[in-house]
Amino acid sequence: MDITTRLAGNEVVIIDGAMGTELQRREVPLDFEIWSASALLTHPEVIRDIH
Repeated sequence: MDITTRLAGNEVVIIDGAMGTELQRREVPLDFEIWSASALLTHPEVIRDIH
């Protein structure tokens, strides 16, 4: 199951803390209410590159 399906189904998704650090290093703006989860919508290509 992909992340979009999980989010659409209101499933809990755990995001590794190091992801936020890497996103900051790559200068991706983060929403401090949902932290790095916002990058899934705004910068999916960066998320793919990190993984």
